[in-house]
Amino acid sequence: MMITNFINKLKNKYNKSIRQRIIKQGVIRTLWYVITVFLLPKLGIDINFVYIKIRDDLNMNTEIKSDIHIDIIKNYEQLTINDVDALYSFEGDELLKRMKDDFEKCKYCIIGKKSSGDLVGVCWIEKYENTASRVENYLILDCFVLPRYRGNNYFTVMLNEAYSIIMNSSDVEIINVRANVNIGNKSSNRSFIKAGYKYSQLNIKLFRRWNLKI
Repeated sequence: MMITNFINKLKNKYNKSIRQRIIKQGVIRTLWYVITVFLLPKLGIDINFVYIKIRDDLNMNTEIKSDIHIDIIKNYEQLTINDVDALYSFEGDELLKRMKDDFEKCKYCIIGKKSSGDLVGVCWIEKYENTASRVENYLILDCFVLPRYRGNNYFTVMLNEAYSIIMNSSDVEIINVRANVNIGNKSSNRSFIKAGYKYSQLNIKLFRRWNLKI
């Protein structure tokens, strides 16, 4: 009886320790996310991981089976009413205005849809200045999946499709595809790594003016 009570006490103490550890980790992660994603940008400080993927990386096995199909759209008018409603429900007029502006500067806007026609996510790709005559540089400006479709690898699928579209649209020797991801956005960071992107550098932007690259 005494041995049983002693074992039960140990179990309760161990379980309590685990619960406390989980709560502590959850609080730390939440604080980290709030500080890096919301507070620091409000103060004019952006800290991003920079990822890069080059043409040679296309041989990596990053294909993921999915039940969505990808469309390329070139202007805002190609969005359906249902697309606009879904985007408005996500972030309101601010997102729609930003998308209208992005159409003027982006080379590609990729949207993922279910077979029902429901919008799943959007990925923006911009071509920027070349560093050499046989080199093309692309930047993934933004890529997101609507909240109700998250957790299904759709983000990674869209990144893979975006990369394939870039590779198939050019025959230059070297193509660099880069992406800046907020340091606190763990899910996006994991998705880029899963899609075959490699960490390149840490980019710190201070007060929207000065860039520090590490």
